[in-house]
Amino acid sequence: MKDLPQESLLALIDIKNFGQINSFYGQEIGDRFLQSYGELLRTAHVQNEARFYQVQSDVFAVLGKGMGIESLQAYCTQGYILLDEMQFSLEVTIAYASNKETEQNLLTMAKTALMEAKKRGLASLSYGELGDGASKHTG
Repeated sequence: MKDLPQESLLALIDIKNFGQINSFYGQEIGDRFLQSYGELLRTAHVQNEARFYQVQSDVFAVLGKGMGIESLQAYCTQGYILLDEMQFSLEVTIAYASNKETEQNLLTMAKTALMEAKKRGLASLSYGELGDGASKHTG
């Protein structure tokens, strides 16, 4: 019996309060915050063999197979980043898309879900939750 392919998952993580951190504390602290957050993500999912990318200044992508979105959501929003004895809370929006057959178009689908999650003020949103209206954004 042939093994079924594992589901590919692409999550986009947008740091909501990054603009405020960068504006108030300056670019050097902002850059260090992003580096610390990237390390936090990498450390959390080493066992999943997930791949991490910084897509934009304050948007990270996590791509993996068989990765649970619940554990990713819990880890991305827990705790804080500590820099120079300053504590920064983690406020993020997570959008994700999955596809059991291919990784093709996952980025487009995840970006669509992220735009909609931010528009609706949601903490997280799956592309699959968008329904039929999503096709007009990705077509």
